[in-house]
Amino acid sequence: MAPALNDIRTAFSATTYERGLLYYKKRHVRHLAVEQFEAEIVIQATTAGSGNAIYEQTISLEGSGRSLDIDGDCSCPVGYNCKHVVAACLAYFEKAGTAPAASDSLASLTSWLQRMAAAGVTTPVPAPDRERVIYLLNANVSRTNNNGISIEARLVKPRVSGQRYTRGRNVYLERLGLGEYGAHIVTSLDREIAALLLAGGGYWRGPTLVGRAGYHAVTALLESGRCFWQDSAAPPLSAGPLRGLDLGWQAH
Repeated sequence: MAPALNDIRTAFSATTYERGLLYYKKRHVRHLAVEQFEAEIVIQATTAGSGNAIYEQTISLEGSGRSLDIDGDCSCPVGYNCKHVVAACLAYFEKAGTAPAASDSLASLTSWLQRMAAAGVTTPVPAPDRERVIYLLNANVSRTNNNGISIEARLVKPRVSGQRYTRGRNVYLERLGLGEYGAHIVTSLDREIAALLLAGGGYWRGPTLVGRAGYHAVTALLESGRCFWQDSAAPPLSAGPLRGLDLGWQAH
């Protein structure tokens, strides 16, 4: 089933959608090419930004409704699922003969107000299946003395197929530790992981798993079930069986 216009609107935050809608209405999308595959639509677009900047977008649409995955890369500073991606998606619907109605701005604002009202409810919000934080480990090839295993935190969504995740976007550990990405996404374990990674140093090169803080961070990462080696294609990492350790003294 092809994605519907409303699917695009609900896939972005209200602010991002409103800004993208404005760019679309001002005809900022300069070029649009669409490829239709069996289970995916790929959009290649160029969109004018602020000033004289021109940005390029590559967008993948899979599924429909609440199961719609939008992976939109953009050459702008935001880089992923930005207002330029929204504008390009809306231009795609115009090309397909389903342009957004003039009432879309009001509908989006109403939806945003409803979400703001719901945010004041004290009932805990269950973690959705659509977004979560994952952690990618890799070998740190830094030429400094702080070698070890580097880690990258990303905010992603499961793909429609249920296998792997979207590419997502980088997560700032300082904001993760404060729970700024939302209580429905960030768990107490995520905040603990962020604190341990920041304690391990490596601020300018990204967090690195070294020392005592690194040991405790690894323990928490494995407990999360969302820690992967290099990318999320393989199953999440898990602790192996316990092994014994014999200590002995040796005279020199």
